[in-house]
Amino acid sequence: MNSSKEKFAFLILISVLVFNGGCGQEEASGPEPSTYSVRGTILQADGKPLSMGMVEFQPLGDTKANGLGTVKDGEFTLAMMLNGKKYSGVTAGQYRVIVIPRGTTVEQQGNPESIVLPEPVTIEAKSENALKLVLPEKK
Repeated sequence: MNSSKEKFAFLILISVLVFNGGCGQEEASGPEPSTYSVRGTILQADGKPLSMGMVEFQPLGDTKANGLGTVKDGEFTLAMMLNGKKYSGVTAGQYRVIVIPRGTTVEQQGNPESIVLPEPVTIEAKSENALKLVLPEKK
């Protein structure tokens, strides 16, 4: 993989494979999970919206599956895959949040580093979870 476009395409492919194949724990057939809408804003440490990227919510505890979303102009919404079915939103619970920023110039699109937010995020059992996430300063 020589170009940044190839690297980004590879990153997207891996994300899709994980999202479609390995996000959820295997369960016997049963009732549909209760999912809750999650939308939000991701700001850089300087307060500016993250221009582009991906966000992943990894479950902690008994939460059902990862939530994934794309970031554009700082805005995102989450969806999850469970047992081969896509759901809008995610189940209630605590999540570790990982952000993979993407820049708008070729130089910014090289090898993006994932950023793990220092504190878990709680998704509540309510119709709309509106989040404002701020990336930590680079060390």
